[in-house]
Amino acid sequence: MSFARHQTFHLRAGWLAKALEALVQDSMIFSSKTAPSQLGMGKNMVQSLRFWMGAAGLVKKGPGGRGLVLSDFARLVRKYDPYVELELTWWLIHYHIASDENEATSWYYLFNLLPVMEFNREFFVNELDKYCAKVINKKIARRSLNRDYDCILATYLPSNGQGTPEDNIICPLSELHLLEETGRDRVRKTPPLELPLEVLFLALRNAPHGLRVNVSGVLESPGSIGRLFNLSIDAVYRYLDNMQEKGWVSVSRTADLNSITINDINPWYLIKQRYEKEAQQAAGGRASEAQ
Repeated sequence: MSFARHQTFHLRAGWLAKALEALVQDSMIFSSKTAPSQLGMGKNMVQSLRFWMGAAGLVKKGPGGRGLVLSDFARLVRKYDPYVELELTWWLIHYHIASDENEATSWYYLFNLLPVMEFNREFFVNELDKYCAKVINKKIARRSLNRDYDCILATYLPSNGQGTPEDNIICPLSELHLLEETGRDRVRKTPPLELPLEVLFLALRNAPHGLRVNVSGVLESPGSIGRLFNLSIDAVYRYLDNMQEKGWVSVSRTADLNSITINDINPWYLIKQRYEKEAQQAAGGRASEAQ
């Protein structure tokens, strides 16, 4: 588990595209003394960017543990969404961050384990503190937990226009509308209106609950699509029905138990197809604008 590795900097628009290109040129960029000048940011921002690249699932350790190289996900992004602008990409980034208990522990706790939908700073930090004491039997500095809370809000809520211009650069994750302010220092987890079915299938297939699960597991267990994406039971059923129509899952409905079998289909193949489709649509839109 880790806390406050973001160095108080939330993920900014434009950061990931810059890092993807830099890593292609130099897998040791984040270990280089010249990284700040090469990336055009301060030393602490460089360390923050390294954290975000890992939490977003875009990098893995290089051969022999040296440096960082692009993950399979990152290679898809670089090919089909080099400026990291597509909503599909940001849903996948959210999935990776919210699933990463080791690198983004506070984000994982928020989306998977926090027992309420609405909360404030004091409640969230207290609950996270108790979780850390129970799971790792270690006291985490209160300051680190508060910094994570601030960073979570900056990541998922629109900028309020206060602070420095750098602080007001939005994170595209805020456009997923997974959190909303409900009052002074109160925040609510909110369900999205729609999200890519391919991303849901990836999360469903990789979830800890396994490939045969009942609906309550899909809705409520840590790492489930219900938890990761703030879904209601009606939304879960709707998405499962859509997946069943495509042959991705089989849903068995009985009087007492609804069970789901997740079929042996590579979710990344489906995601690649979705990227190809969206890239073609984007190219068509640019061609129309040029005429």
